[in-house]
Amino acid sequence: MKKLAVVVVVFGAIGVVAVARICGGKNISAAPSPVIPERSEAVNSAVPSPAAATAPIVPPANQTDAPLAARARPRMTNSLAEVTFKVDKVEPIPGNLLVILGQNEKKDYFTRIKTVHKLAKNLSQPEINTLYLFLNRKNNEDSLKPEEFDALKNEVSMAIMGQEKKPLNYANNLMAMYADIAHDVVWRDYLLCAALLS
Repeated sequence: MKKLAVVVVVFGAIGVVAVARICGGKNISAAPSPVIPERSEAVNSAVPSPAAATAPIVPPANQTDAPLAARARPRMTNSLAEVTFKVDKVEPIPGNLLVILGQNEKKDYFTRIKTVHKLAKNLSQPEINTLYLFLNRKNNEDSLKPEEFDALKNEVSMAIMGQEKKPLNYANNLMAMYADIAHDVVWRDYLLCAALLS
């Protein structure tokens, strides 16, 4: 067995030497590296450079200083504040409206609102103008409680809207009063609803 092992080792060594001589006589080079084609100018312009990828994103100049909520909010116009109350002063006041205006002996809420519900559907323009002036009163200009006064004015507004012929300047005057912050919040809410219904 020892002799056999020695023979195998010897022949193995001879084989290695022979292979080395054969290969050494030839010009064997390493495998060629793959050729990567250059990118076209269009591709280079489309692919961002590493510097561009790490550069901070800068918002437009007109938005850098404004908070996010302010930038998302649409710009509000000031056209509503330019609406003016349009009505001609009426003298003398039509007699059938004196009760509603609180210029009669009975000035309580129920008497006045019952009179509103009895108004005709074809009021004259002077009567409409008188009611416009009444609607433009502030809470401190009437003897009723604020909640009663607002409810009375709301009924008057509905009576004007219910006329057979569309009253002149109705929607305009509603929005003009709504824009007047001297009116209380409840009445301004009434005005907004009435304007939407008109």
